[in-house]
Amino acid sequence: MLKRWTANFSPFTETFKCICLWVLLPDLPLKFWDPKVLKAIGDKVGDFVFFELKYLSWEVKQMAWILVDCDLLKGVPEAIEITSEKGVHI
Repeated sequence: MLKRWTANFSPFTETFKCICLWVLLPDLPLKFWDPKVLKAIGDKVGDFVFFELKYLSWEVKQMAWILVDCDLLKGVPEAIEITSEKGVHI
């Protein structure tokens, strides 16, 4: 996380309210391997930031990694539920 420098900055007293986290989505069904879907999943965890394009190649589709900005005051969910258009939950 980057913050603008201030003259009274102290690393000993500074608090961070938001952090960026890489979120691992193991065994994600292929139908969810779409940038729009990955963004929607990231937005359920925090504020979606980025996904690594190389993880969207067919050779590496074993797990998805997305980067999200999380508000530590709100907490980070332990799990999220994803429902397909057919009502299947994962």
